[in-house]
Amino acid sequence: MRNFVHISSPSLYFDYHHHRDIQEDFRPHRFANEFARSKAASEEVINLLAQANPHTRFTILRPQSLFGPHDKVFIPRLAQMMQHYGSVLLPRGGSALVDMTYYENAVHAMWLASQPACDHLPSARAWNISNGEPRTLRSIVQKLIDELGIKCRIRSVPYPMLDIIARSMERFGDKTAKEPAFTHYGVSKLNFDFTLDITRAQDELGYQPVVTLDDGIVRTAAWLRDHGKLHR
Repeated sequence: MRNFVHISSPSLYFDYHHHRDIQEDFRPHRFANEFARSKAASEEVINLLAQANPHTRFTILRPQSLFGPHDKVFIPRLAQMMQHYGSVLLPRGGSALVDMTYYENAVHAMWLASQPACDHLPSARAWNISNGEPRTLRSIVQKLIDELGIKCRIRSVPYPMLDIIARSMERFGDKTAKEPAFTHYGVSKLNFDFTLDITRAQDELGYQPVVTLDDGIVRTAAWLRDHGKLHR
């Protein structure tokens, strides 16, 4: 096998603090949860495999907040909340500056990393991937509301209050074995600035997003209307 592309996650950077333009070598003092810890552990395995298999070039990509058609996580859940409640609760009114990655851009990065032009790059090297368009969470949510044509208001809630609600939901979820609508980790991701520096991917892989953030939201909203849960 000439190339092996491993999809990791920027979650291993997250530490419940504001961070902008995070570079690949950043590590928090402690990981936020087991998911982040598992991603770091998987990258350690990739490093060991790279040492044991010198004829295969291993690539680690860390795409931030993947979204697009067939997504079952952030945007579909957000859209369901919009439709059901008519409002979205965001800590600090959605002022957090965030990065996202449309699926097609992540696939493009995978393709670039597999090309012969990248064969000279070090094995097991990691690259941040995003759309490279940091936006406030509020502007992203508002764009989705507009594209879905849903009557919905964005409501600002103090982060500590929303976090208390999330922790209570988690405890209730543990007792009922049902996934809570909010979690401590999920609410925190909505509260803190979190953007990536993708300079390394641009310079070394030749990466440039092929679908803009706005176009990605438009395509995702269209899919949700035509094929997703909002179709019901």
